Amino acid sequence: MARDLQHDFLRIRDRLALAIGPEKAWTIDRLAEALEAPRRTVEMVLEERLADFPFPLVADSAGYYQPTDADQLNHYRHSLRSRAFKIFRRAKAVARCARRAGWPLSGRTFLNPPARQGELNLTTETTTPERT
Repeated sequence: MARDLQHDFLRIRDRLALAIGPEKAWTIDRLAEALEAPRRTVEMVLEERLADFPFPLVADSAGYYQPTDADQLNHYRHSLRSRAFKIFRRAKAVARCARRAGWPLSGRTFLNPPARQGELNLTTETTTPERT
């Protein structure tokens, strides 16, 4: 039976409505246990429905909670931007290395590289001349 993600969202929202400040934060594992839901379901709701919460949420090592001051909100936003920038740089580096290694691009998609000589598993028999 498929999970009712709207119901999961409402239950997560209700718990996080009371999570004001890091001391009242909910971890993903704790939310999953309270909802008797898979951890991935909670992660998905938090990722895909974040804009649907009627209050801002931040996350840190304590878990998810509503910020109590601007510093918490600003710190979280800076953390997200920094991580996004690092991921973007890593994606560019992977693409650059792939092009250097011979992986051709078609638009924004890589194609399989052409077969290299020697990968065709061609073998040649060598015979030694018979001694007479």
